Amino acid sequence: MFNIIFNAAWVGALAGLFGGMVRFGWTKTLPPRSQMATQNGPIAIFLQQLGLTKKEAQKSLIVAGNQRIPVVSLSVYYVYSMLVAIFFVLAANFDGRLTYGLGTMFGFVLWIVVDILFLPAFKTIPFFWHRSVYELAVEMVGYLIFGWAVYLVALGLPISGIYL
Repeated sequence: MFNIIFNAAWVGALAGLFGGMVRFGWTKTLPPRSQMATQNGPIAIFLQQLGLTKKEAQKSLIVAGNQRIPVVSLSVYYVYSMLVAIFFVLAANFDGRLTYGLGTMFGFVLWIVVDILFLPAFKTIPFFWHRSVYELAVEMVGYLIFGWAVYLVALGLPISGIYL
């Protein structure tokens, strides 16, 4: 049992890191929100709702000339991605149905829970009927790709316990 949990933790962390990078790249390719909304994105807003000041939530690192990297938001984003992936790998070891659709069904359910229910319930983002179809589609596909990327990493590392 310890081996399953230990392997799920490190494989899930790697899968979450990779899945987070894939999803982040997807949202940079097709930004779901306007540039103005992206500067104070959902993660920064949620951190402010949890009690951080706007300055703390938007703390940035300046690199390559004058590009700002939002360190706090990105850290929270990748920790969230890793925790979700650890849950996926651990749960998939006990119930293989979680891997239906090669991880995309997990990504879809995650999108429903986080983007459609959780964040709007906390007034971090508007409810889906106040958002554009484009934004919803980009976010949904981003979660689908995230689930698939996590599945592929877990499948590629046989020690994870997830098999075809």
